[in-house]
Amino acid sequence: MGLCGCGGPSGPDWSKAELPPGVVVRKEIRSMPREEQERIARAFLKMRENIGGSGTSPYFKMAVIHGGMPPLSTKKYPEYCAHRRTCFAPWHRPYVLEFERMLRRADLALGGDGNIGLPYWDWTRYEVNGEVFPRIIRDELTVDFPSSFFPIKPSPAFAPLATLPSDASLKAAFEASGLDELAFLSLRSSQFLNFACTASQTARYPSVEAPHNTIHGYVGGIMGTFQSAFHPVFWMHHCNVDRLFETYLQLNPDSWVDFQQAQAKFDPGGAKGYPNGPAGPFKPFVNHLTGEAFNAADCFTNTEPFGFLYDALLPVPPPQMREPPWLATFWDVNVLAVGQPCLLHVYVAAKGSAWERPPSDSRDDLVTPDSFAGSAGVFFLNSPAGCENCRVNKTFDVYVDVTPALRRNNIMPRNADIHVLVESADGTVSPIEQTTLPPPQLNGPRLTTVGIAESNLHADDGYITSLQQVLIAGCFLSGEPSGVYDDQTVAAVKRFQEAAGLEVDGLLDSATRDVMLYGLILSNDHSEEPGTRLASVKPGEVTKWTLVASTVPSRLRKPALLADLRKAFALWGEATEVRFEYVEPEAASRPPPGPSQALRLNHDTITVSFDRKSKSDPGAFDGPGGQLAHATADSIVFDPDELWDTSDAHSERKVTRGWDEVHYQILNVALHEIGHCIGLSHSEHPGDIMLPFYSPDRTVLSENDILRARMELGLVPSARESN
Repeated sequence: MGLCGCGGPSGPDWSKAELPPGVVVRKEIRSMPREEQERIARAFLKMRENIGGSGTSPYFKMAVIHGGMPPLSTKKYPEYCAHRRTCFAPWHRPYVLEFERMLRRADLALGGDGNIGLPYWDWTRYEVNGEVFPRIIRDELTVDFPSSFFPIKPSPAFAPLATLPSDASLKAAFEASGLDELAFLSLRSSQFLNFACTASQTARYPSVEAPHNTIHGYVGGIMGTFQSAFHPVFWMHHCNVDRLFETYLQLNPDSWVDFQQAQAKFDPGGAKGYPNGPAGPFKPFVNHLTGEAFNAADCFTNTEPFGFLYDALLPVPPPQMREPPWLATFWDVNVLAVGQPCLLHVYVAAKGSAWERPPSDSRDDLVTPDSFAGSAGVFFLNSPAGCENCRVNKTFDVYVDVTPALRRNNIMPRNADIHVLVESADGTVSPIEQTTLPPPQLNGPRLTTVGIAESNLHADDGYITSLQQVLIAGCFLSGEPSGVYDDQTVAAVKRFQEAAGLEVDGLLDSATRDVMLYGLILSNDHSEEPGTRLASVKPGEVTKWTLVASTVPSRLRKPALLADLRKAFALWGEATEVRFEYVEPEAASRPPPGPSQALRLNHDTITVSFDRKSKSDPGAFDGPGGQLAHATADSIVFDPDELWDTSDAHSERKVTRGWDEVHYQILNVALHEIGHCIGLSHSEHPGDIMLPFYSPDRTVLSENDILRARMELGLVPSARESN
């Protein structure tokens, strides 16, 4: 690859030297021998040297791509911003690669052989060889730029490169914020869209861009601004982001299909420099193998032809056997309203108690109190003229996991207050109430033991209230929650345990809680509302159904998915004598023949699709389970963020019970949701498909399911009619 329009003056120019063939290996900077680190540092400094006057150094030409050079014209120095876009990681791949190729040329100019790879800073490993922040950068690369490095005096003025936080404060901040866990969770994202950028991340699946943003803020100085690419650690940081990207691609080889599906939903115009549609070019980069514009598809292929490999990808640990987290959630953060990049420092305190602000606004004091829960970065290009991409892609949601802080301070979530200090890029620290940022909301699972002793669950009124709400939603308990574990609640728990095939003792043991937490479907039950069942669902008549293929996650094979859906509809058809018939989406939306009949779009057809839960849905915060799917009279919507399997697939992770690793079978849930379309409410009869919780073993209709459906459709007298 090469940059468009970045040629130097005529005559010998080391920045255009031919690179030797072969593949370089990218290594963790702190793990490299000191002599290798110094070789890298010398090449970095060589890149800062001008070739033909001020502003002609290869380093300047590379760094200026990311944020431009105000107040000079953006026509000469365009500002490229890929944040909050699906192409965040892919666009940065050729950017990092082009820098690496120039670093190798600098090594050649210094007498080396050019076989050096750009190192990465693996911030998921908080300390390596006694270093948190790479010491070679502190020692060798924080010197000021040469006097003629910039074509003009930068505006706003650069913070000195030597302005860096201490290793102690960085480590404390990294640990409290769980940056390693954020990275691991992003790699478990069920769709590339979630992994790709913060605009598409969810509470369950943070994007790789989330820890990326926080690192920019924690390092600070120019690293925390729109001109961050001038900071030497920027390149090692983004090399690690690319390493995470490569890890995700190795784990999810269908990501290119996901990317194309995601891009196809966006305006093909887009911002300059990014794909127009699924496979457009990434400007301003040129693929050095083809001489053509670097294409989005190039980023999803093997890296060896481009000349680099990683010494090791991120090792993904097994899922943790823990409850879903409690999150301080900042909805719809608008970067245009924020003004400048910032860090959100989050603290917990007992509700109504006096919260002590840290004694000073120094980073060391901000991240070390017991009440500190972690930070999240709000990063964007706050260029003086305004960033084109930020004007279009301006909002995203921010999450901070406060669970460890709640446990550490023995605070139950319902008794917690959340306090936030906002550290802006210019160093000012303000309470969030004095900013334009949205206040946080505390969201978590429907049942939680955070802040409650195991032995005290039956006596805790808050926990029992939550338990009763779950039992009421599952039709095991009637009335209003009382907060008391009374005889009526014990009987409801026993009914739940019997239906779930658990030991029937009325005790809230871990097995019972696991099924309530992970297995309850709690799909919206509209079947008892008047007029919601399809009038066309009648024995002996045809009811059409269709699948919106464009919404199907790429990890699901459409033929296998259709086979499961056909089987589910066929089982209900056999039981109810309704003739369920699959039609292609185009046929489903076509008006019926006859001039007197109006277009009936989706009113005589059950539409099956995948769509994300809304932010107002509590199930969006309880991990697997919750609202797996949603049924109305004429639609079934599956949650695409769940880990779905078809009957022909046997996931290796299916046996795990970590909150972020539970798999569900399409067939089982489809059978349940079709029952709602027919008009059935939830059941509490053991073995029924209409039980309000998921079981991988229920793949057929029970006799009771069939009887209830036939009564609903008038094929046999109902219990009321027979009486």
